[in-house]
Amino acid sequence: MEKNVMSCVKHFIANEQETNRIPPALIPGALNQSLSSNIDPKTEHELYIWPFQDAIRAGAASVMCAYARFNNSYGCQNSYSMNGVLKTELGFEGFVVSDWGAQRAGLASANSGLDMAMPGSSYWQNGNLSKAVSNGSLTKSRLDDMATRILSTWYRLEELNSPAFQNPGFGLPASTTGPGVALNGTMITGGGSGSITPAYIDAPYDAFQRQAYQDRTLLAWNFVDLDVTVDQASEHCIVFINAQSSEGWDRPDLADAGSDRLVENVASQCNSTIVVLHHAGVRLVDRWIDNPNITAVIFGHLPGQDSGRALIEIMYGKQSPSGRLPYTVAKRDADYGNLLGPVLPVGVDYYTQDNFTEGVYIDYKHFIAQNITPRYEFGFGLTYSTFDYASIGVSQGYANTQYLAPNTTVAEGGLTSLWDTIATVTFDVCNVGSVAAAEVAQLYVGIPGGPQKVLRGFGKQLLQPGETGHFSLALNRRDLSTWTAQGWVLQKGTYQLYVGKSVLDIQLTSSLTI
Repeated sequence: MEKNVMSCVKHFIANEQETNRIPPALIPGALNQSLSSNIDPKTEHELYIWPFQDAIRAGAASVMCAYARFNNSYGCQNSYSMNGVLKTELGFEGFVVSDWGAQRAGLASANSGLDMAMPGSSYWQNGNLSKAVSNGSLTKSRLDDMATRILSTWYRLEELNSPAFQNPGFGLPASTTGPGVALNGTMITGGGSGSITPAYIDAPYDAFQRQAYQDRTLLAWNFVDLDVTVDQASEHCIVFINAQSSEGWDRPDLADAGSDRLVENVASQCNSTIVVLHHAGVRLVDRWIDNPNITAVIFGHLPGQDSGRALIEIMYGKQSPSGRLPYTVAKRDADYGNLLGPVLPVGVDYYTQDNFTEGVYIDYKHFIAQNITPRYEFGFGLTYSTFDYASIGVSQGYANTQYLAPNTTVAEGGLTSLWDTIATVTFDVCNVGSVAAAEVAQLYVGIPGGPQKVLRGFGKQLLQPGETGHFSLALNRRDLSTWTAQGWVLQKGTYQLYVGKSVLDIQLTSSLTI
């Protein structure tokens, strides 16, 4: 629940690459426009609008429109996406704000649904909006709507007598400089406008040094060399590598040779080498993953300020890891197909087009459809225990299962009938290991005419040794629907149900008939 601080969901919509998202305005004579993400309505709704819809239903205060063009219309003056989808179809009651400098026209953006321009607006300054109302090019009701959305969102978040409203402040403290490298050899956050400099950083080296002091063990280190010489007194070796990502550019690769060389060098000298990855997104590991001296790999992603403390918790067995991969790790970068790199202009190309011809078949849906075996599949992750699954059950409720979604009230998130529970899937998971650990059980659905499996629910429970947890995952109308020219429809037929530890490690199956 939001309280005092507004959430801003970004970037609407199809902001799927950094390259060419902004036209080269600083280059004299440049005529290039931003890249256009071109997506058909079915893919748009079933994949790219989906998370925005969830955020709006949860009460998001604002939405930020993107720099790039969507179906050849700039994101911050795209009437279809802002007025049509966001404010009408999804019932969004908050305000739409531009990305910094993403406003490209005055009246076009205002009439298309932009409510706030940041960090300012050369188009709307000096009373231009009032003049537009006076000359009839902008309606008074639209100008009132812009102001109402902004102010009502502000008032919505807290009681009027709150101290936060008596002294609202002037934003977060900021400085003009920050660290140019990851401190203490660790990376805790991505780069760009969303990055942070926290109040403190508990780096892995700091945490392992504390633990070594407590345990009275030897800790050797090297933060510089790729061809490091391993201290032969070491029983275990921990290699930290990272893959940086930032706003403003697309990652040049999914693995770098220097880091892989470091891993291989240490593993050649140490028969218990543990690799810790800090990274944003996919990082390939196949150059060294089959080395018998590499005994564990931790996909640490962007760990935040408690990076070291968190690693100590799992590496010293104080608690079991329980994370699951939110993407597929391929064996080779070519397995990702056309989605591997950004779309680039070819020749004299002022209007670069990125056609999303793959439809909804990205990540695990692509790998399954193309029969490509990954290194680690979507949803994969290990714990220090083992779990048995049993007793799957499927119960259907009394919700309307007609073909077209009932034309009920439109609330934030869209038609309220989309959230009607059509069926509930239940099953049991037992911790048959010897330590306490959390299991993340996942529910996939095979929708007629669609991908073989789509994730439609998951649950996480911490279970003691011998303890059985009961899981209950609901499937609503949207979960089972397909987008057509008529809107969301619920097809008649059989829907396959899969419950498992990952998209490929299926433990239980059943079906649902509509």
